[in-house]
Amino acid sequence: GVEFGAWDGIYLSNTCRLIRERNFNAVLIEGDKKKVKELEVNFPQENVFKICKFINFEGENTLDNTLAETPIPNNFDFLSIDIDGVDYHILEGLRNYQPKIIAIEYNPTIPNSVEYIQKKDFNIKHGSSAAAILKLSKK
Repeated sequence: GVEFGAWDGIYLSNTCRLIRERNFNAVLIEGDKKKVKELEVNFPQENVFKICKFINFEGENTLDNTLAETPIPNNFDFLSIDIDGVDYHILEGLRNYQPKIIAIEYNPTIPNSVEYIQKKDFNIKHGSSAAAILKLSKK
């Protein structure tokens, strides 16, 4: 499984139980250096790759490029995206991987019938609608 902002890998984690109870291989991505040190303590095992990086829409820090630095297969089981706003745009950049299950943050205040995509801006924290994310994931 893959999770980013992984924080310390435990607090509000969507992958912690999979790693600890099911021995999942994982890629945990976190931009905060102090939290990555906590990840290393919490998950010392070699099948859990800890990466200190902020994922971006383009350039070398895209999710595709970051995952390419790991041995994770293209059809890995679980992807968790929770970055408060631009989750849609990060998922949109995922082209070389096809996770079987995706947990992604969306804006629950937008009705399911409305297709809304937040502007591609890390400073905005609105999030996109479930309808927009579902349509994108079907691509």
